[in-house]
Amino acid sequence: MLNLKESLDSGFSPFYAVGPEDEALMLFTSGSTGAPKAVLLTHGNLMANALGVAERTGVTPDDRLLHAMPIFHTNGINNQLIVPLLCGAKVALLEKFRAETFFDEMQAWRPTYVTGVPTMFSRLLPFTPPKNAISELRFVRCGAAPLSEQLHKLVEEHLGVPLVLSYGLSEATCTSAMNPPAARKYGTVGTALSNQSISIRDPSNGKMLGPDEEGEICIAGPAVMKTYVPEQGPEVFYEGHCLRSGDIGKLDADGYLSITGRLKDVIIRGGENISPGSIESVLSSHRSIKECVVVGQADQDLGEVPVAFVVLNEAQRFEESALKNEIEEKLSRIHVPKYIFEVSSFPVNSIGKIDRKALKAQVRSK
Repeated sequence: MLNLKESLDSGFSPFYAVGPEDEALMLFTSGSTGAPKAVLLTHGNLMANALGVAERTGVTPDDRLLHAMPIFHTNGINNQLIVPLLCGAKVALLEKFRAETFFDEMQAWRPTYVTGVPTMFSRLLPFTPPKNAISELRFVRCGAAPLSEQLHKLVEEHLGVPLVLSYGLSEATCTSAMNPPAARKYGTVGTALSNQSISIRDPSNGKMLGPDEEGEICIAGPAVMKTYVPEQGPEVFYEGHCLRSGDIGKLDADGYLSITGRLKDVIIRGGENISPGSIESVLSSHRSIKECVVVGQADQDLGEVPVAFVVLNEAQRFEESALKNEIEEKLSRIHVPKYIFEVSSFPVNSIGKIDRKALKAQVRSK
């Protein structure tokens, strides 16, 4: 086999020009709510995502990212390798995230930003960061799973920098919306990145919905994947290669996106559709609750009913009846979980996202 110098001297070049439509990368979705799917991305997809993220976060050659997520995940490769390297920034790769040693790693590398998932930041709260570990930190980013407003504020207070919440999925390369660091709106995942378009549509007929109307989140633009492998039916896209995300949400009048649930996670109780996210929002605002997840449980009479799992804040107790009353007052009777189970922690998958499938399996066994 010729080495590189011999190849060039012989007139053979192993290099060739690539265009935006050329295939670049195939990723598998996490499968946290269904079977994993293979997503085929082009060079144009990767560049569109990277430029949008770089513009929103202002990454420069002076930045240092402490990389603590798996590089087989879209965030780990697209946002935490391609973006900083494109901008000339430095990347320090950790073998694995460990909450008990993470601030030691920060002290060693002095990052200017860190990207993670809610579970990671939640697990850091019991540990006190040395001042010199976070002295050069500009912001931290969070995505891949829902983050309660309460936890959002706790993390910002703990680290002393903005926590920038974002939203995206592998099918749209990685990130589609992000809170501007200097104009964050709590309870939202921010506004669409440049060159990307986010709309809310009625999942039953594809009709575009207006501000504050809840429906399926749809994404268009050059970051949307080429296709699944193998290809799936046309129901994946609307006209104009507009991606149906399968997520439920709404846009406010300023274009800030709020995520309220997943279409597949909708609980149908006696013919009424219930979004788990609406119940989780009420539970997570309670002072006693650190984290919560709501899933559906089969019911012989109603077909399906909501069931909640909660992790309590330290030294806190909760009264199930009081929480149920609060949910009924703020939402309605049909939103009240049949049971509220206290757990010490939630099962997570390989990238730290809460594994709802595992919780549903626990519900089936009860």
